[in-house]
Amino acid sequence: MTSLNDFSLLSKEWEQQFEAAYPLELEAATNPRVQVVSLFPRYATSVAALPATERQKINQIARFIVGGLRSGKESIRTVRLTGHADLDTPRRPAFEHQVARARAQDVIAALAWTLDRIEQTTGRAAPPYSSRIAWEVQSAGATRLIVPNPRTELDRSRNRRVEISLLPNVSSLPQSVSVRDPKFALTAHSSIDVSAGAAIDDFLRRAPNDALRYDDSDFGPDLADRRICVSAVASKAAQLCSSTNAADRASIPCRGVLTLDQRTGGRCYSRMVGSQFLAGKDYLPPLTGATRANCCTKGFPCSPKTLSSLPTGHYLVLKYQPGPLKKLVDRLKCLLDRGCVVPVGVLSGICDDKPDLSGICKPIPLQNKWRDCWEHWLLIIGYDGDRFVFWDSAEASAMGPVRRGKDNHYFGFLYYDSTNHRLTTATTHPGVADALEVDSSGFHTQGVPRRHAQKRYQVTSMWNGLPWKSSGASCGST
Repeated sequence: MTSLNDFSLLSKEWEQQFEAAYPLELEAATNPRVQVVSLFPRYATSVAALPATERQKINQIARFIVGGLRSGKESIRTVRLTGHADLDTPRRPAFEHQVARARAQDVIAALAWTLDRIEQTTGRAAPPYSSRIAWEVQSAGATRLIVPNPRTELDRSRNRRVEISLLPNVSSLPQSVSVRDPKFALTAHSSIDVSAGAAIDDFLRRAPNDALRYDDSDFGPDLADRRICVSAVASKAAQLCSSTNAADRASIPCRGVLTLDQRTGGRCYSRMVGSQFLAGKDYLPPLTGATRANCCTKGFPCSPKTLSSLPTGHYLVLKYQPGPLKKLVDRLKCLLDRGCVVPVGVLSGICDDKPDLSGICKPIPLQNKWRDCWEHWLLIIGYDGDRFVFWDSAEASAMGPVRRGKDNHYFGFLYYDSTNHRLTTATTHPGVADALEVDSSGFHTQGVPRRHAQKRYQVTSMWNGLPWKSSGASCGST
């Protein structure tokens, strides 16, 4: 398999191809979209062993995915890789499956590396593109041959391949998880309707149709950048604020989500950082000790190859202080009742594997990054009961309607669990056996169909918001 050093050696070659590369021309007119990387030498599993033309396909696929995330035109939610082998002589089906799976895992590592490498010259995406995708690995062994009766080495190498299916977000939800489902149609007891369905409808009505995208010749003008979640959340909050009447804003400027203070009115000012309400963290089984030591405490990316080899499980679970957590939730509800949208910082996925990408995190000691830093930002726009609805600029949440005419907006839910004391995307629904369970890509495996799986988020901070509805009194400050 290809090592990180191998990727470093290949990166110069790939860098030279980035500028000349063009958006991927898909082979299939309908989804799932399938591409094929083939021509592995006999028994080889490393991407480094592939011809340059096949490695270039990985670059093109990565650029297509990045282009969709930047532009909002096509958001790939899942990348499914199926490894294939040629017939071994003598036949060894178990070994054929082993080799085929290893090829798929190495292509995952190369694709994830390339996704994040694209950003190196323009500022790395936060969260990185590789962490916004659910990666799935399958093996077909030698059961689906392209050339059933190969006669030459070229024929046999065509059988040694990895098929890559690019699965976009779906445009609607099944009734069982719809935000309009009666079991979710609760209304908060306030003068402002902030229930989940109403909040999403209002967001879609107010949000401008201006894709948050990167500035270059391929992907459009330089507007607020979807690559960096802080910028995207702050810009979207300012856009929503600007859509209100001046009287409703009460002289609060529609800018400076992080700097809003009491002098500007104060009703959207109430922030708490992790040290005020986080008690600790657990690494619940079956997370391995090696991953706990090497992945989640060094500020180094967990490679998809490493994660895909781990069993399904809980991984990193934050522990909250019950009293301070309830205080945060009460303040959050108050801010929403006062017509504010509220940014929150979260840990994303299975562990704090990339805590050093934020500028504000660099001075913080590594042992404290899990608590005082964020991996991602969300914008909370409403609630019903103890369930909060948020907008996700990373497009890793598919729990609400996708409106392609409205910047492909994506929504998700955070749940306040007053029994287990947590504020996360882990559902509190009694029918879910293990609400914390996630797959190796950090998506929940329980509670909703797999194609609507929710990216796992755990709240680590609450920041100052901005008004987007009618005015109200201050909720107090910290």
